[in-house]
Amino acid sequence: MSAPASYIATERGLREGLGVEDIAYRSGHPVELIRRHVTAMRRNGVLARMFGASE
Repeated sequence: MSAPASYIATERGLREGLGVEDIAYRSGHPVELIRRHVTAMRRNGVLARMFGASE
């Protein structure tokens, strides 16, 4: 099972240095959905792994 397009857009946007609103605008997904993805990524340690920070 693959990740939803909104999650992939969120990950890609964060890697490009975009903010939540910019990711939502560019991807066409609701801002609140992108925020939920970022919150989940932070909670699950995905952001730490993406950017090399220690958890």
